[in-house]
Amino acid sequence: MYALVIDASAVMRQQLVRTLEALGWEVGVAQTGRDALQHLNALPYCDLVFADWCMPDMDGLELCRAVRNAGRHQLTPIIMTAYDVDAAATQQALQAGANAILNKPFARQTLQQRMVTVMSAAYVREDKVWTDSDVAGTTANRIGDLYRAVG
Repeated sequence: MYALVIDASAVMRQQLVRTLEALGWEVGVAQTGRDALQHLNALPYCDLVFADWCMPDMDGLELCRAVRNAGRHQLTPIIMTAYDVDAAATQQALQAGANAILNKPFARQTLQQRMVTVMSAAYVREDKVWTDSDVAGTTANRIGDLYRAVG
């Protein structure tokens, strides 16, 4: 399974990469929204995107809209990360195309819970094509592993 982490903060990118790799994910990174779009365009598949709200060239909302309007990855689940998230910010993120928002700083268990929720919903969507990266139920197994870890 492949996740793309986009965050202007090297510390936050590193924290997410370490956590995802410990969970068995392959992880790509980008520092800006424009870098992320280039990275996504070069990928044959991406199972999950973590996008920071505040980035220098394109904020997370703009990135969500761009991904949702693009062809190949428009159904890829997106979890936005931000500081001081309130109900209005959550609504903005969801309207822009994020599947969930994660308040920074976050605990590993909170991250895993959000991943379970987002991945489960995406997995059961009829219009999501998982065959690119899902061999013999890998995605379902990974979701089950995350769910059990959250326990």
